[in-house]
Amino acid sequence: MDIKEARKQIDGIDAQLVELFEQRLSIIKFIGKFKDEHHLPLIDEDRDQEIISSLKTNSEDPRMLTYIESYMKDVISISNEFLKEHMHKHIFLIGMPGAGKTTVGKVLAKELGRDFYDLDQTIQDKVGKSVQNIFIYDGKDAFSEYEYETIKELIYNKPSVIATGGGTVTSEKIVNLMRNNGLVVFVNRDVNHILDDLDLEIRPLVKESIEYIFNVYEERYPLYEQVAHIKIGNEGSITDAVQEIIEALPNTEK
Repeated sequence: MDIKEARKQIDGIDAQLVELFEQRLSIIKFIGKFKDEHHLPLIDEDRDQEIISSLKTNSEDPRMLTYIESYMKDVISISNEFLKEHMHKHIFLIGMPGAGKTTVGKVLAKELGRDFYDLDQTIQDKVGKSVQNIFIYDGKDAFSEYEYETIKELIYNKPSVIATGGGTVTSEKIVNLMRNNGLVVFVNRDVNHILDDLDLEIRPLVKESIEYIFNVYEERYPLYEQVAHIKIGNEGSITDAVQEIIEALPNTEK
């Protein structure tokens, strides 16, 4: 076989791959519709790993395993992105405490005809302890696990609006869970405005508290931007903030 013949065979194989991938995406579209109707999570990571593992065993040349795994990961990643475009998704609101996530979330949910969940409140109801007591008696890691398990339960509901805690984005596995099963919206508010509102509730704010809030804001701001699919400002009216989110949503979510 010369190089022309080799290239001809590759062209034929590529044509078959395209045809088969189109068939795969058509089936993915059906799966998306089924998941929508039955309120199933968008991405099933265990199923994805099973696909990769099972296909690796079909390889006749062990030297090809790494390449087969890499190829299948790309196929699954593209398929999952296609799936996201054909399903309604949960909307997760992230941002600093005091940014207005709960207030915005309630109005947004009403406008979209969806249920609303405040993650902290849902955890408190589930565990029977306040967030503060969970941190004091169970610890930060335990609270993070409560967040993860609660979101895992919520994503089995019909698409909803979920306002998360200020530190939810510090957990990589929670971030992956949110991004794989919904749209993440960063509700941003100037830290000085947050402090103004806090000052009305907790007088007087000590210097250490002010410095702590500024430090948290500076630390988390890049993380909020990195995690979010959409970023909106909440400096004006709640109506304006909600409208900005709706305008930024994909058409499938409106």
